[in-house]
Amino acid sequence: MTDPTADRFDAQTDDKYQMFHLKNQEFTFDVDVSNLPCGLNGALYFVQMDEDGGLSKYETNTAGAEYGTGYCDAQCPHDLKYIDGVTNTVDWVPSATDANSGTGKYGTCCVEMDIWEANSISTAFTPHACSVKKQTKCEGVDCGDNPDHRFDGVCDKNGCDFQTYRLGNETFFGPGASFTLDATKPMTVTTRFVTDDNTADGKLVEIQRFYTQNGKVINTPSMMVGNKGPFNSVSKDYCEAEVGLFQDKTNFIEKGGMDSMGDAFDKGMVLVMSLWDDHSVDMLWLDATYPTDGKAKGSKRGSCSITSGDPTQVESQSADSYVKYMNIKFGDIGSTTKSGPSPPTPTPPSPPPAHPYRCHARKGQCVASPLGNKSKKDCEASCKKSAAAVEVVEEEHTAKTCPTKPWMQCDGASFVGASCCPMGLECVERTAEFHQCVPSAALTESFVHTQPTKKMVENFLRDGTTLFPASGLASYPKTDAAAAPKVVAA
Repeated sequence: MTDPTADRFDAQTDDKYQMFHLKNQEFTFDVDVSNLPCGLNGALYFVQMDEDGGLSKYETNTAGAEYGTGYCDAQCPHDLKYIDGVTNTVDWVPSATDANSGTGKYGTCCVEMDIWEANSISTAFTPHACSVKKQTKCEGVDCGDNPDHRFDGVCDKNGCDFQTYRLGNETFFGPGASFTLDATKPMTVTTRFVTDDNTADGKLVEIQRFYTQNGKVINTPSMMVGNKGPFNSVSKDYCEAEVGLFQDKTNFIEKGGMDSMGDAFDKGMVLVMSLWDDHSVDMLWLDATYPTDGKAKGSKRGSCSITSGDPTQVESQSADSYVKYMNIKFGDIGSTTKSGPSPPTPTPPSPPPAHPYRCHARKGQCVASPLGNKSKKDCEASCKKSAAAVEVVEEEHTAKTCPTKPWMQCDGASFVGASCCPMGLECVERTAEFHQCVPSAALTESFVHTQPTKKMVENFLRDGTTLFPASGLASYPKTDAAAAPKVVAA
């Protein structure tokens, strides 16, 4: 790692960046983050830079894309030394911890799509919206500078992130075979940008993600966000649910939401690949607990210590760290991978299939389903073979060792994970694709008889928490339902 904040842009020619228009498209790449410890971020993302790096827009910019000018992102960074063809020397303050950096009076803002931010501990994908429609030089409040004006600027700095650890699934991504996605091994990452009419002219409405590792497809887990969901992709509904749960002032929707991202892809975005460490908050927002007191919902983002990520230590102790990005591909949905979820059906919807049977990959059995597309005979002929091609984690767990948390997914036709629930909870089918761990009737009845406070009810609804063993109370006076204590959640 010779430069801990190195950025690399994808160029089409010597004087122009490659522009990506990804609505109704998918983007796939292979990545290896096995050599990235706590405090580092191997990032691959898109930003709404000008195709020529501002060469034609600003008379004093004689460098252009050939020399990497024109950078911007949703953080409206002040550390750029050259913005809009002018040096950013006004009010320049050198960094106290980085001899190569500092901050000037001006920042440079634009829409940003973080396809991949990760190390070997945690990962996230995050769209960031902006109220501005192009690369924009900012100063003052418009930059959204910390700490007082973070949410007053022209861009959404937090972003609508999908981070499985932060959402409660601590076993999906991480180092080792105990995780569904093993970060010690290379993997293929596929992101789909789905529009409302499944054409490039439609409105961007959903950002989907799945992975391939060791030849097996691994879907993003379906997860409840508070009492909303389940969700396994980024959409307006998901973003509303996330900010409603975390209450962290994220203003993705207010800054334009999916429309802002769709508009940026219409105009074209530039691919950036980087490896960096964090001189502001030690990358704790990605791989540790942040804020560090752990009191806020969504503060747990990874298993790294809150004392990790100090750039001085990272650069001295992990100078040989690296990330590999390989086999980058993009094209129509379904064109860049040999396997994966079927592309979305164009609208208007096709009529229901005459033989609605589909393969339940977990069981290797054919089941009747409105999502089916085969006759029962054809389905049975291919189901066992299909099941073998899908990663199925069927570890044996007792109720005491089950890693699945309350309200999380425990089964489903395409589910990848441990098919179990903790003691006191049961796996209930919501849809053919999504089964959920919920408190059993016995546990709920026992809980009601404790005459819980409002706070206890909130903890029970969120985490399944009780003040007694999950197996329930040993005994209590039986009462009629009409006479039972009432649980009031408000």
